[in-house]
Formats: sequence, structure tokens, C-alpha cells
Amino acid sequence: MILLLAMLACGSADPTTAVEPPPKAASDDEFTSAIKALSDVQQTEDIDIDKTIRVVHEVDTALNQGMSVSDYLDTVARQDYRNVDPKVMEARKKILELQFAIYAKDSELADRQASWDTTAKLLTAASVLEAKGAVTAIGTPVGGLAIDREQAKRLLEQQRDDAIAQRKLKDEQQALELQLFDAVSTYSTVYWDQLESWDRLCGHRDRAYLAAKNGDWNTAIAAADEAIALAPHEREAHLLKAMALIERGDPEDLSVARALLDDYVKEHPSEDAPALLLLGNVMTKQGDAGKAKLTFQESTAHYPKQAEALTDMLDPYEMRSWLRKSREGGAIVEQYQAMMLGAGYFSPDLQMAKTSFDKGDTLDGRAKVMDHFARRRSEATSAKPEDQRKLWGFILQDIDYAQQVLGPDFHAIFPEDSYLDLVVAPTTLYPNREITVALNNRSGNTLHNATLILVVHFTDMQPADYEPFAAPKTMPAVKAGETTDFGTMELVTTLWGQEKGVSDVVQQRAVLLTDEAVLWVDTDEFKIAEAKEFRDALKNQLPKPEQKTAWHEQMRQGFATQAQVLGDAAKVEVTPKYGFADDLKITLPGALSVFKPVFTLKYGGKEYKAATNVVNGDQIELVFPAVGNFDDGARPSTDIVLVMNSVYGDFSTTWRPDGPMDWAFKATDKQ
Repeated sequence: MILLLAMLACGSADPTTAVEPPPKAASDDEFTSAIKALSDVQQTEDIDIDKTIRVVHEVDTALNQGMSVSDYLDTVARQDYRNVDPKVMEARKKILELQFAIYAKDSELADRQASWDTTAKLLTAASVLEAKGAVTAIGTPVGGLAIDREQAKRLLEQQRDDAIAQRKLKDEQQALELQLFDAVSTYSTVYWDQLESWDRLCGHRDRAYLAAKNGDWNTAIAAADEAIALAPHEREAHLLKAMALIERGDPEDLSVARALLDDYVKEHPSEDAPALLLLGNVMTKQGDAGKAKLTFQESTAHYPKQAEALTDMLDPYEMRSWLRKSREGGAIVEQYQAMMLGAGYFSPDLQMAKTSFDKGDTLDGRAKVMDHFARRRSEATSAKPEDQRKLWGFILQDIDYAQQVLGPDFHAIFPEDSYLDLVVAPTTLYPNREITVALNNRSGNTLHNATLILVVHFTDMQPADYEPFAAPKTMPAVKAGETTDFGTMELVTTLWGQEKGVSDVVQQRAVLLTDEAVLWVDTDEFKIAEAKEFRDALKNQLPKPEQKTAWHEQMRQGFATQAQVLGDAAKVEVTPKYGFADDLKITLPGALSVFKPVFTLKYGGKEYKAATNVVNGDQIELVFPAVGNFDDGARPSTDIVLVMNSVYGDFSTTWRPDGPMDWAFKATDKQ
């Protein structure tokens, strides 16, 4: 058995939950308007499969979300049914006509609400629909549906028993309800044809998304064409094809992409923001910088206005929640979300930033980067509470894109990011539900207007998949040399039907949004583990994707250059403790902070971690406590070695003893 219509409203309320009585009964005119809207659907062969699925999903979800009858009828009446399958809407109209007939036979408000609840249950309780054959990837049956009449009878009797305490059913009402059930069965079978077609469409689009993710533009174009052939009015495949043509980069491709996008803008003027973004890219590649900038600006202006309409298009993806159970499926959803809300590649501000950086205009490039993240913060903080976490999630795509495409230019906005430490701890009162969050700023810069987004990897999540949680308050400043408390936050989510809490955390990071910079903030444990992971990847000749980028190679070479000149720039000093083991203070060039170094001191067969590791002006100051008794007048017998581990390489610098308390540079070697 399958719950077909409930599946279409995945994530909605339990259809068996009683609906609160509306403040007034729905009028005959409201029913008439809704029925007329369904009657007026134009007969056409030019059916938009995506739109059909989306409209039915919205209507069914509304039925399950506790709307009053009046509000539900208004939802049905105001839908845009252009290019929606008329056969589906005709079957839907027959259901609504029977609901109206049943509703009209009751005179008391409570009785009317009870009758509506019963018919609503019938519409969503498709447990009497039985799959023939196998089940497809989206959880729907291949081979059609069969009606289990005995199950239908039991279901109807149960629903009648539930309602009989509130009202007495008349024989004619019982007959109408049986007709209603038959109408629901017919509707489900008619709708099934479109669902099967939509499943095939999704398969082609999924392939296009994955090919685009891999940079396989030829396959992306071919898969998009297959999808467009099935659904000429759909949006995603048209945008994916244009993107692939742009990135493949042939002059003829650019002309084809421009024509495709011009047609898209004409056909979908209320959802044109992603198309304008792509048009801006076409114009940039064709050397029309002036028009490109204007088009990017237009896309920037349209994204906030269109956000609600574009995110409504995400609803059908909720019924494909299984995508989140694999890394590839997650990539499909993430690319779709980025396209619809202007994240990553589809951010006009980040595209304009790239253009500015390429021209050498660093100031304008940085300004555009900060404009993008200011927009993202504004969207998230002003959204409904239930939507905020989704919007904060786009931050991860934004930063990943900025790091990969803007590279050193993005990193140079705040190069000392590794000198901000995330400090988290469970609370004493609710250790599995709440944590305290703070930020230790060891850099030499104060950051202002700071919002912290904790991103958490829970058990059972796919690798590199995170759930975002916004700290409860924005802080005026994260002061240099101080620890800033961001407060207590609840760390609970539901994943695949299971509640996850603090004890289920595998890994946690944070994104810090400020007026000056946007950056990753990590715990010491994460920084050490990350450096080891990158080192092991190279050792095993299985480099991570980041290690294959031009940016990573540029940073790796820069780190090697800084390490080789370290001997002349570094300074080693002994801080006497007289009778106790002395401290060692090592001063290094501040330029090393860009490379996220993790320092370990080796001396006398032991390893030491720095008790102090701060950026002070243009220098890094390291203090290693209680290393040895250097003030006893004896010349040390062994060298000291400072190991620098980084995601960009590993080096060690050695100093030899040059007197009781003096050290001379010996060598710097690659580890």
C-alpha cells in the first residue's frame, strides 16, 4: 500500500490531525469560485509537467495544513492553471463538487467542519491505492494503481465512526461520501500519468545537474535537451543548458545560450533572476562589460523580489527527500537551491566581484563580495523562522564558490582567519540539547556587526554535509585579543525521522559574517585534523578536490616561499624562570598567518604546543612554556625544531644552540 497523495504533501501535517474550526462557514460563492477556476482550465496539448505537479502539490499541502475551508477554497481559486493538465484538474473538480454537496447538507458550523474533515481525510488517505509492480526512484509505483475495495470500506467506516460523535450522518451523505471515494480513486489514477512523466523528466534533469557539477558540459547539454523535449515549458533544464553552453565557451555556444535565455525571460518574466545572471555571464564572455554589469545588477534586484516564487518551485523536491540520502542527490538539490536563490555561481554580486578582481580592481571586488553576504544575512534574518535555516544553508555554497573561483582575492579580504578560534561546550543543565558558543580572536583586527552560523555534521549525514544553526544574537564587535560570547543555543534537529542532539555531533564548524569579512571559524581540533587529512591525501596520491585547484597550488607555492626565508626573519628568545623550566618565545613573520599554520615545538624528545599564538602587528608570537632549563649556564646539547603543519604543506625549521641561551638558524626542510 502507498500513501500517494500524502506523499505529494511530504513534510506537511499528519492528515489525521483534527483541523481547528474556522471562524465562519465557507459560503456557496467561495465553493462556486473554486469550482469555476477548475472548470476554466483550458484544454491544451501544451502541458507543463512541472507546473502540474507544483500546483497539485500546493493544493494538497494546503488541504493538510489546517487551513479553514474558506482559505483552502481561496487557494484553489487563485491558482494559475495555465498549461496545467486539464484532465487532472477535471478530476479534481469532481472531487470538490462532491465535497461541496456534502458540506452543504449540514447546517451547524461544527457539523460542517466535521464533514469537511472527513472528506479531506478521504482525499489524502490513499492507503486504499495499491501499487502494481515495482516502485520507482521517487517512491511511486510502476504499472499503475489498483483499488483495494475492502480496505476502502474499512477506511470509510473508521472515518464515519470518528465523525459520528460530532454529527449524525444521513443516508444520502453516506452515498455522497462513497461517490467521493470513487472520485478520489479516479483522480489519483489520472494524476498518476503525469507523475510518471515527471519522474522521467526529473531523471534527465538529475543527470544534467550531476554533469554540470562534474564540469562535463557536453553531457549536461545532452541531458538538458532530453528534459526540454519532455517539458518545453520547464525552467531548470533550460537554465542548466544555458549554463553548460556558457561554460563550454565556444563563440557559437554563447550565441545559442543568449537566444535561449532571451526566450526564457520573455516566457517567465516573474522568475527571471537566474536567467539574467546567466545573460550577464554571456555578455561578459562576449566582451560587453557595460551591459553585463547592468544585467547582473538587474538580477541582483530581482532575486529578493522573486525569492518566494522561486522557492515555491522547490516544493516538488520535498517529495524527493531521498535525494538527501546520498552525496550525489544532495548535490542535485544544492545546485537547484543555488539557482533559485542566487547562491554560489548564481550570485550576481559574486560574479561581479570576479569581474572586478580579474580587472585588478580589488576594492570594488571586495565591496561586491560583502554586498552578496549582506544580502544573504538580510534574507535569512528577515525570513520566517521555519525558513531561516534553509537560507543560512546557502552560506556554505557561497563561501565554497568564493574560495574556489575568487581564490586568493577572497582569502586576502581577511587572511588571518585561522587566528579566530571556535569554542563550544555543552551546557550543564541540558548537555544533549544546548551548547555555549564563543569566539577567541587571536588576530590583530577587531571585526564588527558579527553574526555566527554554527554548521554541524551529525551522525548518519553524508560526508561534508552540514546543518546550520544561527547563534541567538549578533554581536557589535569581536574584539582583537578577546573572547566574545555568542550565547547559548539549542542544537537539536530531526534527520530521517530521528532526533539528533549534542551527543550525535561528529564535527562542527562556524561561519562568521561581519562588516569587514566573511570567513570559516574552526576549533583547534578541526584545524589539526584538516591539516593531517590534506597531508595524508597527498601521501596516498589521492588529493582532495581542493588540492587540484589553481588557488591551492598558488597558496602551496606561497607557503613554500615563506618557509624558505624563515631563517632570516624568525627570532628565538628564552624567557628565564630561574629554578624552573624556561619558556621559549619564537617570533615569525605575520605573512605566515595566511596559510593556516599549526605549530609544534620539538626539543629533548618531547613535543610542545604553544600556550600563546597570536598575531601582533606584522608578527606571529608563539610562547612554548616550560621547555628546558636554559638559564643554568650550560650550553644545550640538542637542537630545537619548529614544525609547521598546514593544508598547503608541512615544513620544519631547526635552530642549533649558539650559547647557553642563544640559538642560531640551521635549516628549513620540507616534511
